[in-house]
Amino acid sequence: MRRDGIFTLGYVGNLGIAQGLGALFDAARLLRDEPIGFLVMGAGPLTETFRARIAHEGLENITLRPPVPTSEVGAVLESCDALLVPLRAHAVLESFVPSKLYDAMAVGRPAIVAAPGEPAALIQESGGGVVIPPEDGPALAAAIRALAADRVAAASMGAAGRRAAAGHARSLQVERLESVLMTAAGTKG
Repeated sequence: MRRDGIFTLGYVGNLGIAQGLGALFDAARLLRDEPIGFLVMGAGPLTETFRARIAHEGLENITLRPPVPTSEVGAVLESCDALLVPLRAHAVLESFVPSKLYDAMAVGRPAIVAAPGEPAALIQESGGGVVIPPEDGPALAAAIRALAADRVAAASMGAAGRRAAAGHARSLQVERLESVLMTAAGTKG
């Protein structure tokens, strides 16, 4: 938890249609009178729509920031208490695992996964966060409220995610792929 007492949910990434970020606005509206803030950092086709919606709805608990260089993303993620990993509820996205899930796990923050399929399975197996239905503002608000109320459980989830992230490092995946390809090449030739 940050020193100001505000529990911050972060989202760092593309502000586009596939992310299903409308639920974030619904949750912010439901939590506007609680010590909970939202940091949204990124850019994309919906940036101006988001900026207008924040102003129109008076959502002072959402901070919208432009992207930062990749070298600074880790510090931004670590400044948050939990991280949102959303995808729209669409069958084509069920096998897609956003890289931001691995980032959340690697920095030791609990992930709120608002996505079906592989991302949900990964976070459930690792214990690195909670899974909610995609595009469900009340469920997102409830998950944030629960993590903010139980900082010990949130920290435990973050630690579990960090332990699991080591097994999903890109360098390790490259080594595994290389091994599979070498084996395949060796058996064919």
